[in-house]
Amino acid sequence: LLAEVLSETDIPLIASGGVGRREHVVELADLRSGGRRIAGVIVGKALYEGTVELRDLTDGADTGTGTRGSGTGAGDTGGAGTG
Repeated sequence: LLAEVLSETDIPLIASGGVGRREHVVELADLRSGGRRIAGVIVGKALYEGTVELRDLTDGADTGTGTRGSGTGAGDTGGAGTG
């Protein structure tokens, strides 16, 4: 569904809800559709509950250059959103 929304709009899309593990953030960071990608990911509850660690989401995060290390940077804004 998110891929479809990405391809149908120019509005920056931020994923929220159901993001409870690092793997979820990685999958969202890798999602591409229509030449676009997710602008950010909200992982507040997962951080609060301890199911993800902030350092696991930011180590080697995407810098917007198209090269990503072992981290999970998401979006055109160059990093994983943690709202």
